[in-house]
Amino acid sequence: MIAIKLGGSFITDKSSYRTFKRDESERALREIIKFGEPFVLVHGAGSFGHILCKKSGFPGTYKGKETQLSKVKSDTANLNALITEILLELGMAPISFSPFYLRRKDTFDYSSVLRSVEAGFLPVLYGDIYIDGNDVKIYSGDSIMFDICNLLNPTDAIFMGDVDGIFDRDPKIYPESQLLRTVKTQQDFNAISNDVTGGMGGKFIAMKKIASLGIRTSMMNGLFPERLNDLHNDNFYGSVIK
Repeated sequence: MIAIKLGGSFITDKSSYRTFKRDESERALREIIKFGEPFVLVHGAGSFGHILCKKSGFPGTYKGKETQLSKVKSDTANLNALITEILLELGMAPISFSPFYLRRKDTFDYSSVLRSVEAGFLPVLYGDIYIDGNDVKIYSGDSIMFDICNLLNPTDAIFMGDVDGIFDRDPKIYPESQLLRTVKTQQDFNAISNDVTGGMGGKFIAMKKIASLGIRTSMMNGLFPERLNDLHNDNFYGSVIK
């Protein structure tokens, strides 16, 4: 089994509210299925979550902002529905899970996710908000990836984003930046301005934690999903975190 995360910046335009990149998402999902390994899928919220969360002051109290909370939850669920719709069209049997519903006191209960795996379904989890007391908090797809990897111990954890991998500097700001094919140390990335979950810095922390479990952890460009076929080859074009 492998665990794959489709980044919010890949499946949506993070600068444009509720803008889904359907063609790119479908192409990536086709290649993932074609790869032939059983998988668990995680995806980010992208512009279906980050923009309105930031505008509403989330994370933070939801008192007096109940309508905004409901709208964010509706938006993230809508993005997930778009992803699961593609999976259904491709002949898969997806079951969706949000941290909003998995939250228990001080933890997340993934027992229903594990049961879906045992029953032969495809779990599709996604970054989302959840309620903690009087506050709205955010649980990112990257954090979910770590949880799932810790529970299921997949052979690979693969992050598909909108860049080729991890660079020595942010490639969206510095065109001369260099792709790091093997990564062993923390890199300094500026968070995207409308990303309320921490941008590349937070993502890389999650990757390092997964790699520390002994799981091969990679990042690649989802716009070229065929590169997945070279995942275990020396010519894999992406970054491997060790």
